Amino acid sequence: MFYKISPSFFRRVGFTLTELIVVVVIIVFLTGYLILGFSFLSPKEVEKETEKLVGDLLWIRELANCGVDAYLVTFDTINDRYALYRNSPHPNNLITPPYSLKADLISAPPQIIFGNYGKLQGATTFQIIQLRKGNRRRTITVYPNTGAIEW
Repeated sequence: MFYKISPSFFRRVGFTLTELIVVVVIIVFLTGYLILGFSFLSPKEVEKETEKLVGDLLWIRELANCGVDAYLVTFDTINDRYALYRNSPHPNNLITPPYSLKADLISAPPQIIFGNYGKLQGATTFQIIQLRKGNRRRTITVYPNTGAIEW
């Protein structure tokens, strides 16, 4: 005796337990990725901003080393930005537009001037610049006698 399977057996309504588990696992992975992805932005931002600032400092130090002009960077700790100038902080001497940092500029001297041979002018002690984003902090040190930059 053979039984015929009714067509309604093949037309299921609803989901199996396996399908529900797969969907829940996918949702958990996506949620975890989004939450962890946003929490890891701060270290990357502060590293990126530190590298940008150090690159600009190295660039103007090299310009001062090669030429007869002094080059300087001015810091605005209130608005978290800095600007690069040739000779003096006058709008006509601006090398690049002021750059707004995506990290907090915690402390910095009002200006750092690179003179002959890339040495600091008007500074007898090292200059410290501190950046912070979230709980990450970076310190950049500029040495007066050599103009060396450490970060």
